Amino acid sequence: FIGDKPGKKSFIERDHWMVDNSSRLISVFTGASGGTKETIEYAKEQGIEIVLISKSNDEKGKMNV
Repeated sequence: FIGDKPGKKSFIERDHWMVDNSSRLISVFTGASGGTKETIEYAKEQGIEIVLISKSNDEKGKMNV
C-alpha cells in the first residue's frame, strides 16, 4: 500500500499511482461498484486507454461506468 497505514485512502492512492504511471489499463470488471470501478473511472478522466476483459466474448470491451 501507499501511505502510512492500510485503508481505503491508501488503496485509492495506490490505484491512482498505477494509472498515473501506465499507458493502458487492463481490467476484469463485473460492473460492481468499488475500487475497480473507481479506478476505471479515474483512468477515463486521465485519458488512459482501457481494455476490459469480461466473462463472455459478447461483452468484451463494453463498460457501463
